[in-house]
Amino acid sequence: GGTTQEDIEREMRKRDERDSTRTDSPLRAAPDAVTIDTENKSIEEVLDEAYQLVRRVQEAEKGE
Repeated sequence: GGTTQEDIEREMRKRDERDSTRTDSPLRAAPDAVTIDTENKSIEEVLDEAYQLVRRVQEAEKGE
């Protein structure tokens, strides 16, 4: 059989755990990172939220 979505998700979790707990340069979010909760959202909803965040940052930078 082929690779399932479950297989991919499991491998991604393993990779993220390995990368975030390594001694040398562990994976960390940037201090100013924004997290978008994608649970129960369509791709379109997630992209719209990301777009709105970018627009807010752009507008804030214009006002500086």
